Amino acid sequence: MSGACSPCYKVRVEAPGAAVYVIPGALELRGALDAPVLERALGALVNRHESLRTVFVSVDGQPQQVVAEQPQPQLLPKSKPNSASFSQRLAATRSE
Repeated sequence: MSGACSPCYKVRVEAPGAAVYVIPGALELRGALDAPVLERALGALVNRHESLRTVFVSVDGQPQQVVAEQPQPQLLPKSKPNSASFSQRLAATRSE
């Protein structure tokens, strides 16, 4: 495990579920969405960057990096959020 990854793993072990190194954000898309094209674009991005497929596991008490195979991301079913609620959540993430 690289020196840069060790602190991340330590925080993960000491504070499970902590939102350290997580940058929240949201985008509101308007207009037609070609879901299959978006899925392929996300898949290409994940496949190109190992860091997006890397997880840390404990093997005999020692942290190890594991790079997952190249999965194909799938979009969640489309839902229309409550506009006021969505706007409030989006504003909250921007203020953090």
